[in-house]
Formats: sequence, C-alpha cells, structure tokens
Amino acid sequence: MSETWSVAPVLVVRNVTASIAYWRDKMGFEVVGTFKDPPVMAFVARAGVQFMLQGNGSNPIPGTNRGYMAGIWDAHVWVDDADALHADMKARGATVSDPCDTFYNNREFEVTDPDGYIIAFGSAIK
Repeated sequence: MSETWSVAPVLVVRNVTASIAYWRDKMGFEVVGTFKDPPVMAFVARAGVQFMLQGNGSNPIPGTNRGYMAGIWDAHVWVDDADALHADMKARGATVSDPCDTFYNNREFEVTDPDGYIIAFGSAIK
C-alpha cells in the first residue's frame, strides 16, 4: 500500500491580509484559498508545500519558537536548491539570512515573516 502525506503548519498572524501579501510577494507563495472577506485565514503554497495563515481574532499570537529557544525555527522546508530559492526570495525583498552550511550537510537560510515566524529552507550540500 502506497500512501501520500502532506502537512500545512498553522501560523497565527496579526493581520491575514498583510501576511498574504508578504508570503505571496516577498516569498513567492501562491494564495490557494482564503476564508471570509476580509480574510480571517489563508492557505499559501509553493512547490507543493502549504502553510495556513490563521488570523488571531482578538487573541494574542503565541509567538515564535525562537522566543522560547535560541536557534530554532517555526518550520523547516527541504528544497531542491537553497541557493536558488534564497536568491529568488532576496530579490523579492523578503527578510532572509545569508545561506550557511551546517554540520549535518545541509545548506540553509532563514526567512522571517511579518509576525516574526522563522521558516528555514534547506537543501543537501552539493
């Protein structure tokens, strides 16, 4: 039996409309769905990876994992070519770190979104 799985991490955001714009325009994700007008939730996708951007309503956002422990991310996405993706996102104006090589043979960079979520993108070192 062959199974196919996927996942869509949920990020609680202050302003869904602003988050949509950042993820679309700066990170190159496609908006694949929204709920309500103005949106209270959105689905964004790129190369088969999805994230859900959930409005916080009147609740505080939980904060990023980096707020709890140095050096950790809110999500990590494995990609084919971290350098090419980094160049694309940087050219779009995303807030990105410089790529670096890790001790576990990955080339990675981080993107920080408007709510401070840190998403790492990485590929195997060639």
